[in-house]
Amino acid sequence: MIFLDGEYVLSEFDEIIIPPSGTEDAWITLTGAPGFKPSIKGENNLYSAIILSDVSYIKISNLEFTSVTGEYFRDAINGVDGPINHIVLEDLDIHHIDEFGINFRDVEHLQVLDCRIFYCGFGAIGGPPAENDGWRHILIRDCDLSYSGHYYQGVEDNPLNPYDRPDGLGLEASDGPIEIVRVTVRHNRGDGLDSKAANTFIHHCLVSNNYADGIKLWGAGSKVENTLICGTGDGALESGWCPFVISYWGAPNATFKLTNVTIADTPDRPSYSAHIQYDSTVPIRVTLKNCIFANAYGTVYANVNVDLIVDHCHFYRPNDAVQLEAHGRTYTADQIAAGQAGVGNSVGNPLFLNPVWASDAFDYQLEGTSPAVDTGTSTGAPFDDLDGTARPLGAGVDKGCYERAGSTPIGEGIVVDHLATNISSIPRNWIEAVKTNSILHYARRSHGSQLNVGAEWLQSQNALYAYSENWCALPEPSNALRVWNGQTPEIGDYIFPWDYWEAPEGLAVTRAI
Repeated sequence: MIFLDGEYVLSEFDEIIIPPSGTEDAWITLTGAPGFKPSIKGENNLYSAIILSDVSYIKISNLEFTSVTGEYFRDAINGVDGPINHIVLEDLDIHHIDEFGINFRDVEHLQVLDCRIFYCGFGAIGGPPAENDGWRHILIRDCDLSYSGHYYQGVEDNPLNPYDRPDGLGLEASDGPIEIVRVTVRHNRGDGLDSKAANTFIHHCLVSNNYADGIKLWGAGSKVENTLICGTGDGALESGWCPFVISYWGAPNATFKLTNVTIADTPDRPSYSAHIQYDSTVPIRVTLKNCIFANAYGTVYANVNVDLIVDHCHFYRPNDAVQLEAHGRTYTADQIAAGQAGVGNSVGNPLFLNPVWASDAFDYQLEGTSPAVDTGTSTGAPFDDLDGTARPLGAGVDKGCYERAGSTPIGEGIVVDHLATNISSIPRNWIEAVKTNSILHYARRSHGSQLNVGAEWLQSQNALYAYSENWCALPEPSNALRVWNGQTPEIGDYIFPWDYWEAPEGLAVTRAI
């Protein structure tokens, strides 16, 4: 079903879209027409725009879901009445929904790709406890799940919202696995990422300025890697929620891992930097590797039932000597520096570039003189960082989620020629400057197809290398490397030297472009 450009208003139950099952070789597809983003709008307290129940092999893409200007509209996509499997949700804009953007109970082989889900009253993605196997074999990638709870029934920050802590992502118990990659969760009134599923793997994620817990893990075998957690409290100093929490209640000796994670807070807000098994007596094993815990009011706390390994981490609790509580004792900064908490650990101000709290203007990359630079361990470290920069770039792996220390000033030259194989050697701030300030004009497109295919492949690997091109015209404004391919529609793109530089007429066209 292809939705043509326009608005589709649904107000009665009989108007809800309820697709049948597809097959492995013939998926049922609901999509917007190419080049447009058709809008499906709900009103009259509509239960949901789309219901998926006991169906499989469904793809929904390139659509917007929202309410008719303040009208009551509960879920965008609902799947709580029967198990569903092999579902792909891609390039969806879901916003100003009263309850959930995506509300599933039992789903297997789900992919949520490149979706933006904002201002949902009960949460961006979630669902009720499982009746069968819950959420299994899940991939959530390149999404933004933000501002949950800041809208309800036509009113922003509605005090009548019955759900007081809507999460960006809130998953009930299951065996998983769940992979959450390159996902941003910010300014949610509840937790950023809250998963009760076992085998949850969160990596390359930005979790910032959420009112309640940043990341909360409940399920065995879960891990976090290359992730920044900052701004917990969302500007409210009275918020006592914690940036990172493990609360496990299952069989003993479950394992959890944090690798190259940066957790940054403010010492003015009364909270631990992280707490592990605060109110559970179940024994577990936790490994902290190459992590930074900075600027918190409280310590990193692990209950006595936690077998905690602290490997090449960095601690900075500025208002107290005690940095860590674990193994039934406390560890001061001097004791950590002396190796009492584990191998390779360090202390002191990590020297972030701009550690501003309660703002989106933060920058938790490290200055070149930071004690966390080059002092991590490569054993078990990821091969890249939060931005996709290769590890290591210096004498050793940096601690925290960012590898590159500081920014190379624009104008200080580096050489990137046909022998270069590491694109991450190009500093991020250079790339951002080019995307902001420049458009490449590729007049004689003798290798245009190769350029497009290569650039689009890079974009698929890392959103930092976003790419936008247009034929003989300006590309659309975007945060991407932008390319004008060809000269003019009259001249085309496979042209001779006199069409663009050898003759005055061609040179005049080039200058005009």
